[in-house]
Amino acid sequence: MKLCEKIEQIRGEKNSFAFAKIIGIEWEDLCRFEIGTKVPDRKTLERIAELGGTTADELIESTNN
Repeated sequence: MKLCEKIEQIRGEKNSFAFAKIIGIEWEDLCRFEIGTKVPDRKTLERIAELGGTTADELIESTNN
């Protein structure tokens, strides 16, 4: 699974505006992460991973399989 798909999966049913606010980023950036045109920085990736019950390293590693 691609990183963009994992991010979308972690967001789940949450509104994209609300999810962006929760992780402290602009809504437009979240949209770019989810369509795969932008990659989150480490700090943002860690916040997303925490909400998904995982670590940033595990989130990245799971995309390489």
